[in-house]
Amino acid sequence: MKMIYFIQQGEDGSIKIGHTDGKDAQKRLSELQTENPKKLHILATMKGDKTTEQNIYKRFISDRLYGGWFKPSPELMSFITFECTESLGYAFLKQSYSKIEKRLEALPKKYEKVISMQEVLIRELEHSVKTLKGKMR
Repeated sequence: MKMIYFIQQGEDGSIKIGHTDGKDAQKRLSELQTENPKKLHILATMKGDKTTEQNIYKRFISDRLYGGWFKPSPELMSFITFECTESLGYAFLKQSYSKIEKRLEALPKKYEKVISMQEVLIRELEHSVKTLKGKMR
């Protein structure tokens, strides 16, 4: 399976963006770890090939350090968190949205006039983003 991976050095170190044509991201992580003195971990993966990887490189060219390594800029971290379908952020927000939907269904009819669905969603998503940012630090 072709995929793009995002592997980070430590908690706030540089990020390796690469692609694999068959290896899973965990195997690639192991290969990179043998060459790296800092502890590495997978931030996210997404479907993609060499062209996808090159497009991501172009998009974040100002964050490029060397080779496939990039500084963890707010823009890159946002992309990884919210646009990669296999990221902690995406999974967390998807789970949060599910919880929000269940809460809305459980609201008594008398509250529907007071609190609009949009207001509830905005508050819940803001809380989810704050929680996610706390987990990313």
